[in-house]
Amino acid sequence: MCNAILEAYVEELITAKQYGLIACYVSKLPASAQVHWYSLFLEGKTGREMEEEFYLLLCSLALVAILLSLFLEGHTQRDE
Repeated sequence: MCNAILEAYVEELITAKQYGLIACYVSKLPASAQVHWYSLFLEGKTGREMEEEFYLLLCSLALVAILLSLFLEGHTQRDE
């Protein structure tokens, strides 16, 4: 019953293009269902969409690196 509800919700997320939430909910399903839902999710994506998400991910990682660097720099200066 719970898996059916999760699967219905994942289907709705895919339809609504709420890509950021899909992995969270699919990960709660049994492994066999995860493959099915990830496959459906990826089928609907174009190469352009995947490329855009890849660059957004790179930007996010760069921002995290910058923030970490600033934090460590401030922390080091405070210790001196």
